[in-house]
Amino acid sequence: MDEDQHANSGPSNKSPNQVPQKQKKKPRGPTKGIKSMPGVPRKIEWDHLDRPTGKWATDYKNHIGEISRAKVSILIRTWEDVSQGIKDTLWEDVKREFHITDETKKEVVLKSCDKRWREFKSRLTTGWIRGTRKRPKDEKMPYDLYSYITKDIWKEFVKIRTSEEAEEISEKARQSQSFNIYPHHMGQKSYAEMTSEWQRKGYIPSVSSSSEGSSASTISSSLPSRTCLWLLARSVPDEKGNPYLPDEGTQKVKENIDEWKRKQDEGEFVPKSARDDLVHLVRLKKGDH
Repeated sequence: MDEDQHANSGPSNKSPNQVPQKQKKKPRGPTKGIKSMPGVPRKIEWDHLDRPTGKWATDYKNHIGEISRAKVSILIRTWEDVSQGIKDTLWEDVKREFHITDETKKEVVLKSCDKRWREFKSRLTTGWIRGTRKRPKDEKMPYDLYSYITKDIWKEFVKIRTSEEAEEISEKARQSQSFNIYPHHMGQKSYAEMTSEWQRKGYIPSVSSSSEGSSASTISSSLPSRTCLWLLARSVPDEKGNPYLPDEGTQKVKENIDEWKRKQDEGEFVPKSARDDLVHLVRLKKGDH
């Protein structure tokens, strides 16, 4: 499919039997240590929402995860309990490795460290304690996989995560997750990273293509940009590599958006506010009129 077709159609609503079934995700194993690269000027870039982007975005995220796991004990209950000294060490490490000169980015970096640290503890819990997530085939225990986790640390972690308090927190999290009826399929990547990828594939216009009047920019006129990104995030590639919406709920939202947009273009109604199609239709789906 060429860029014209990508841009005009967005993610496809083809029935599931028209595309291959989704490949099963491989269990996530330990990330290899991200070594310091003093001879390589890895300079991180940020988008307008302070999300990492550019050539080194993946290295940045991997490095954040590695140092957070290694420097912050899994026995610490919450990020608020992490000492300021450890947080400062994390910040100085990332600042040095990715040539960050803007001190205001410290909060952004530490929020990322917090997120990756919590995700790590969650993977340990679901993979080795609850058994609800696949783990590496070699069946090794965390204290065999990670040098910073000893048998004693693991024993104490299991005790913490199986306590009555932890069970209550876990149940609240499961209930909260049940309201996520439109799951995304971006994996560990952010919208900023995926936006660059979607632009390269012609699903959405790049800045240059928009300014040159490229046909790829037609998607921005047919759907609000936020709506388009929301749909692409919930798509998976079909056998030809084109975006396809595998979830029935998301397919229905896309159909309603198309119908909503058609009526608007034909003058059947005029929106009363700047609220885009996505907000309106998702709220209707959830019963919020």
